[in-house]
This record gives sequence, C-alpha cells and structure tokens, in this order.
Amino acid sequence: MTTVSRTCRIAAPPDRVWAVVREFAGLDRWVPTLPGPAEVVGDPAVPGAERVFRRDGATIAVERLVRLDDVGRVTSYSIVRSAAPMDDHLATLSVRADDDGTTVEWTATFTADGEAAGHIASAMARHTFEPGLQRLAELCEDEHRP
Repeated sequence: MTTVSRTCRIAAPPDRVWAVVREFAGLDRWVPTLPGPAEVVGDPAVPGAERVFRRDGATIAVERLVRLDDVGRVTSYSIVRSAAPMDDHLATLSVRADDDGTTVEWTATFTADGEAAGHIASAMARHTFEPGLQRLAELCEDEHRP
C-alpha cells in the first residue's frame, strides 16, 4: 500500500473551506490540473455518486464518492477508473479548525506494482494535491477578504 499526503494551512474559517471541499461536483473548480466540469452521475451529496472527467471527449478518470461527513468535515472518494495502473485507491480530504484559520489534509492510499507506485504517488502529489491545495487556499482566502 502506498500513501500520499499533503497538508495546507488556509487563512479562512473552516466552514468556508468546507463549503468548497464538500462539493463533489466542484473539484475541478479548485484543482487546476483537472479538466472540467466533471459529469456527475447520481446525487453528488450521497455516497455512490460518480464524477467523470473527460478530455477531448474521452473518459480519463472516474471517481466515486465514498464518504461525506458534514459534522466532521471529512470526505472520501475512490478512483474507480483511470489510466494509472493502480488498485484500491481511497483519498480523504479533512478540514479542521486551527488557531486562526483552517488546516486541510489530503491523503490517498492505493496499491500499484513496483516502480509504478512511486511514479503514481509523485504525480498525484505534484500534479493534483499540491496545485489543488494552493488554489483552494487562494480561492477561500480571496472570498474571505472584506
């Protein structure tokens, strides 16, 4: 099992950040490397819903909502189809209050063979988690300014 994790501190209230993160259909709004908008199949607030990302008409990834916990401010999804040679993917985003803002943690686990695991983990961190968390911070902090 391979684990990828990134954490970001955001100078905005946790409820504001959670309002953005919890939107299963809105991931492409704050992850600039994703094509969007995603097509959502099912109710995006109910586990089992899927978001389909396409590029040039071809499906590049399908993700399934696994958990949406408004009280704990935690959501999880799994990648059920992608070009990456991995299995058992599960990603979790948690939003929690800190001293005067919010901390967001994005973690994913998956299985992959040999060197592929390291390549997938590196790509996930550099091309999804890091730019996504940076854009999430910018978006929430901009909207929080008076």
